[in-house]
Amino acid sequence: LVRRVDGEALILVHRDELVDQTVDKLKMLGVDPEHIGIVKAQRNEVSAPCVIASVQTVQNINRLQDILETGNRRMVVCDEAHHVLHPDTNRKSKKDRGGNNWYKIVQECADMWHDALILGCTATPFRPNNEGIIGPAPKFFRESPMAMGIAEGITQGYLSGVEGRQVTLAGLDLDKLRQRGGDWTDATLEKALTEANALPTILSAWKRHGIGRRTLAYFPTVNLAHEFAMLAKDDDISVEVVSGETPREIRRDIYQDRKSTRLNSSHSSVSRMPS
Repeated sequence: LVRRVDGEALILVHRDELVDQTVDKLKMLGVDPEHIGIVKAQRNEVSAPCVIASVQTVQNINRLQDILETGNRRMVVCDEAHHVLHPDTNRKSKKDRGGNNWYKIVQECADMWHDALILGCTATPFRPNNEGIIGPAPKFFRESPMAMGIAEGITQGYLSGVEGRQVTLAGLDLDKLRQRGGDWTDATLEKALTEANALPTILSAWKRHGIGRRTLAYFPTVNLAHEFAMLAKDDDISVEVVSGETPREIRRDIYQDRKSTRLNSSHSSVSRMPS
């Protein structure tokens, strides 16, 4: 689609880290690198035909204005489009309240470029409060021109196939844990997993089923992620911990290292599960 509009597009992504991923994908699909501009942090390449911008950056009105004043865009692409929420939406969680900035930014673009196509892409086209993202104004997305289910994605080779292995922990009863907003609280879940001796059991299960595979392990708290990493390192397993507290540069280096290195059977990455 970007090629079909001669690159006259603005692509909005949720976080700075996703900008580089998007650049790589555009290059892979034949978009001329000379036609791609990046807007994040100190970079402000607004004169390029195709601009990729982080919402983290362009929520600063001056940065957005620089883009709007450089000429017409025929398409605005919203990655993670479920964040584009109208300010009057009945939001029930902190996650939803972050949608305000997205909506204001897209509204500014629509006001400036009246004929631009507003395209939303998301793997989760719904919100925790079941508010839909497709519908009449003031929503931006009128219809769903293309949708792909998980099974279809696997069949066509876009997604990896899935095999499940369940690890049973004696003494862990999640039904008894306190919930908030329909989900378990991090602290309660950490306490329950610790009391059920979950980490050694998980590590043992990984040795049986995951050895020789690139591995991502998600935990409900940063503390549990670090504890699991220490346990794995005691077993001479190379592990990196990534959380919201990890500086962006270090996180990027860890991802790049794990992506490019020929991993042996004792390499994995540990992350705090996103809230």
